[in-house]
Amino acid sequence: MNVIDISIRKVLPNPEQPRKDFGKDELAGLSASIRENGVIQPIIVEKSGDNYVLHDGERRLRAAKSAGLKMIPAVVVENSNRENLLIRALVANLQRQDLNPVEEALGYKTMLENGLSRNDIALKLGISHARVASRLDILELEPSIQELIAQGKFSRDQRAVDALKSIPGAENRIALARKISENPGLTIKAIVSACERYRDSLEEQERPIQKTDIPGVEIAHRRRGQHNETVWNALQQVGKLPPWLLVEISARKVCDGCGLRDIASETTCKNCAMVDLLVEMIGKTK
Repeated sequence: MNVIDISIRKVLPNPEQPRKDFGKDELAGLSASIRENGVIQPIIVEKSGDNYVLHDGERRLRAAKSAGLKMIPAVVVENSNRENLLIRALVANLQRQDLNPVEEALGYKTMLENGLSRNDIALKLGISHARVASRLDILELEPSIQELIAQGKFSRDQRAVDALKSIPGAENRIALARKISENPGLTIKAIVSACERYRDSLEEQERPIQKTDIPGVEIAHRRRGQHNETVWNALQQVGKLPPWLLVEISARKVCDGCGLRDIASETTCKNCAMVDLLVEMIGKTK
């Protein structure tokens, strides 16, 4: 391996570099080391006219610039096409585990867009087909969730990703992912279970109300659970709550007179003052 010193200003960034996140503290520490000891491991470049295209060593290059170096040791390799540039960068980063899951997924996506199949990617990078598929699945989630995964605040595990994807509605997925990210000690099993319970609760909320039911009462029960009949009767006897039959009659009149009666659901009735009142009344019997 022939190492030569080249001008830092002649080194061009790798257009296919998959890594986007370079920690400031990490670069500062490397820069301080380079000021003291120089660049120990050469960067990898290829010749491009009077300049050089970087293949591997962007972190070292950035730190060397920060340290004020004008020259940097490098190994010059043969010219490569775009696909090989990306593959070399991916392999270098994967071997050092420098890529977060989203950066890795974006690298695979670029390779797919350049005509490679998922199987080609797995073979060229020496990784499993399942890993390629699981990373690409991350890109199907909302950007804010991808950011949580990139930061290690939400699991990259395929089971957790699949469980989150099963939840309907972007806002619901984002809300749950953020909630889970606030509890870093959760196991994969606990994350999957939380997703399943949340999905079930959403499906229950959206279950249509039968015309024979009293929507306001049913929705209030969904939110609070059934009232305690013994406590209700006791409070009714001392005048703190009306008889339950009277509550149902009044609620039915309100619901039957509502223009949304035929499409009543948790969503359409979420701003109903009567439902809020029933929830509060039922809560007194807990």
